[in-house]
Amino acid sequence: MKKALLTLLVVFISYASFSQESENTKINSLFVKLNELQEEIDTLKDSIQNEILKNGYPIKAKKKYSFSKLKLVDDEYSSNILDTINENDVITILDKTISYFKVKYNKKIGYIYMSDLYTSDYPILDYLLPPYSRKSYSYSSSSNSSYSTGRSGGGSVQVKGYYRKNGTYVKPHTRSSPSRSSGRRR
Repeated sequence: MKKALLTLLVVFISYASFSQESENTKINSLFVKLNELQEEIDTLKDSIQNEILKNGYPIKAKKKYSFSKLKLVDDEYSSNILDTINENDVITILDKTISYFKVKYNKKIGYIYMSDLYTSDYPILDYLLPPYSRKSYSYSSSSNSSYSTGRSGGGSVQVKGYYRKNGTYVKPHTRSSPSRSSGRRR
């Protein structure tokens, strides 16, 4: 009887251990998938920003408040008015600073105060980051990258997206693990 109980206990512990390992494997694979999806989202956000910076994003101008004044000024530190923008006129968003959108209107390029412009209809503009918060890394050489830790003996590593010195963006990707003597950060 003791032998049967001991055998049953060993089987139960083995099953519980296998079940826990199986759950850990599922959790780990979900975590990996979640990281992959987050990298895809980050890549898409970067693509949206790059597209807006390259081609602009046209919107219909709306006042945020009834007392808002849609004025196009020559720079964000000036009160020199280049033009007054009427509601429902199409403006093209070119860039974003801390408090202003850089826009093109009537063949003029200037700035409009963000707090005056209603942009809730265009949530895509939330992905346009001001220059101070954009990714910009400086490396000693253009081939260096920042990547997550991988196994030290071969295998592959997930490389995070980064900007080269020349300003080009390298998308997140998987590559073979570098050798320890390459001098790259882990």
